[in-house]
Amino acid sequence: MATTTRHRLLTAARILLALGLLAYLFSRLQTDFSSLQAALQTSVQHWPLWLLSLTCTFLGLLVGALRWHLILRTAGLPLPGAKVFSIFFIGQFFNSFMLGACGGDLARAYYVARAWPGKRAEAATTALIDRAVGLLVLVAFACAVIIYRFHLFFDHIGNRWMGYVMISFLGGAVALLTLLLRKNLFEHWPLFQRWEKQTALGGTFRRIYDALFLFHHHPRALAGVVLLSFLNMILLTLACVCLGQSLHVELRVRDYFTVFPVITVLSSLPLTPGGLGVREGLFVELLNTLGVAASKALPLSLLTYLGGLVWSLLGGLVFLGYSSSHGQSMTSELAAMKDTETKGAD
Repeated sequence: MATTTRHRLLTAARILLALGLLAYLFSRLQTDFSSLQAALQTSVQHWPLWLLSLTCTFLGLLVGALRWHLILRTAGLPLPGAKVFSIFFIGQFFNSFMLGACGGDLARAYYVARAWPGKRAEAATTALIDRAVGLLVLVAFACAVIIYRFHLFFDHIGNRWMGYVMISFLGGAVALLTLLLRKNLFEHWPLFQRWEKQTALGGTFRRIYDALFLFHHHPRALAGVVLLSFLNMILLTLACVCLGQSLHVELRVRDYFTVFPVITVLSSLPLTPGGLGVREGLFVELLNTLGVAASKALPLSLLTYLGGLVWSLLGGLVFLGYSSSHGQSMTSELAAMKDTETKGAD
């Protein structure tokens, strides 16, 4: 009960933070709402670009599903492509709409474990690998861009912290990967061997680690996952480009590929639900450096977020179908997932 209460309070705090950040951003526009309204009206008139953006977003998410499909196969948990697609979009729905209930990674792990009984730790690890590789590719690409466009980030005090944070992320990720993939920790470190033998948590961690270490012996699969992550980033960035053009944002394509990966990584930090408010602030700050007014940067961010929500709704429909096919309501299916989460924590 105490854990549930803490979880609800944390969720409420994150929602309040998101609302506070949005209120602050809109307060900066209080004398320029006419410009904001004009930008949105212009964007609506270019609705074909909205459709193109939605198409790019869908293709980006589809590539994400293909990436996870490859990870599942490599981990020895293969599922039919249609099922992977369905579960992946259920995860998107949970990430976007089921605030405080359970996350999309848990939902994905739940359905994979149901298809592969006794493989709960391995199923959860596939979702972890999927998210980690996607973020690592974004961080690596963003750091390369930051170095290439050094002056954009380090000549402006408001952007400087972003450059330092991104480079710190990359350094930490490289150090962690070196530790995890250089040698099998449970084969070479007595401390991990004792932990595995003496505690249930150690045994669970061993199964998770083995699933992670598996990619050490499958470099082609790892390369495929990385390439799909790059393609995912390109498509989602192009979706933002389309919306920017509908708003008549005066940026070059390379500018979008400079700021969008950085914004995506920093807004993925679990400060607010879906990065709402954080992402908008980053859009306003970075695009202002490039000469774009907040009255265009803010709607660009919100429209980009809306594109993801549209396809997340598809996952909600799939979730409804999944629960019905197993003779359960959405409420009982959600309760089963939360029960799985509780057992996993125990």
